[in-house]
Amino acid sequence: MAVLPRLHQAGHRVYRPYLRGFGDTRFQDAGRLRSGQIGALGQDLSDFVEALDLRDVVIAGHDWGGLAPDTSSARSCR
Repeated sequence: MAVLPRLHQAGHRVYRPYLRGFGDTRFQDAGRLRSGQIGALGQDLSDFVEALDLRDVVIAGHDWGGLAPDTSSARSCR
């Protein structure tokens, strides 16, 4: 069985945002820096969690997406 259906069946909410530059991502401000640096990806993830006011989250990722949670977590520990 796939992972997402099992998480939904267990009553969890799942969000799957695209990393900047992937999927249908668009920048709202034409002047915004388009950086793919890991620090920028971590900040994007932190901003996403904060904007949705998520609490007690578990963040997982794969490949480049696996680096964003590490960076985001490190930023919140400052």
